[in-house]
Amino acid sequence: MAHYSCFCYRELYGKREFHDGVDWGVPEYIPVLAINSGIVQIAKHSNSAGNYVALKLDTQVHENNRTQDIVVRYLHLSKYVVSPGQRVQQGEVIGYVGSTGRSTGAHLHMDVTIEGKRRDPLKWIDFMKADGLLDVYGEQPSFEGGEISNPDTEKMEFVGEFEITAYTAGKESTGKEPGDPGYGITASGKPVRPNHTIAADWTVIPAGSIVKIEGLEPYYVVEDVGSDIKGNRIDIYMPELGDALQFGRQKRRVWIMNTRRDV
Repeated sequence: MAHYSCFCYRELYGKREFHDGVDWGVPEYIPVLAINSGIVQIAKHSNSAGNYVALKLDTQVHENNRTQDIVVRYLHLSKYVVSPGQRVQQGEVIGYVGSTGRSTGAHLHMDVTIEGKRRDPLKWIDFMKADGLLDVYGEQPSFEGGEISNPDTEKMEFVGEFEITAYTAGKESTGKEPGDPGYGITASGKPVRPNHTIAADWTVIPAGSIVKIEGLEPYYVVEDVGSDIKGNRIDIYMPELGDALQFGRQKRRVWIMNTRRDV
């Protein structure tokens, strides 16, 4: 499929039809993050949408002399990790890119509904994300005739062999205990999350980078730092001390994606 599919008419399966969202052809298993805080309305599977999540944003828009809700859907996920009724924060993982449902390859479909009508997501992204955070789509150009960078050229950049360790939010790693200010909060201001948060030297791997560590979870995100994490070192957050101790010190190869997001 094309690396980018617009909010427009298109030919698919030999039929001309209107595509009421935007597709990004990003690699499978990349984490999909909530564009802003809100409530999960739907998290389920359908034959056409595959695994998908519908999120009603806390952000609203004043239009036609009325305050309108904004609902954002993320389709064709390999899996979702949220449940209906759950509150999510901006930047929280809600699922992973996939190719489930009526799909021609790994991609993320995003659509936006306001006042019961589908809107062009590209015209609403800046409004919805508010503080500049937008998941895995990378630096957004002007969309007046512009286009998303081509994932065919977005290769994983090998950055070397790293010493990998693990840490917890507790006193043994951070000197903090539950109830202390900043307990469980990363240097980027986000809460630590298992299978997601890593600490790195930001001069080696910039904050916000999406990282692949050889043989481990699909992807991690650099959201934290550590006084001993310098040079080619990475510390993976784990909620249980026993798991962190058992992990020990390992040597693994590391790649970063050219596509980045703000932390």
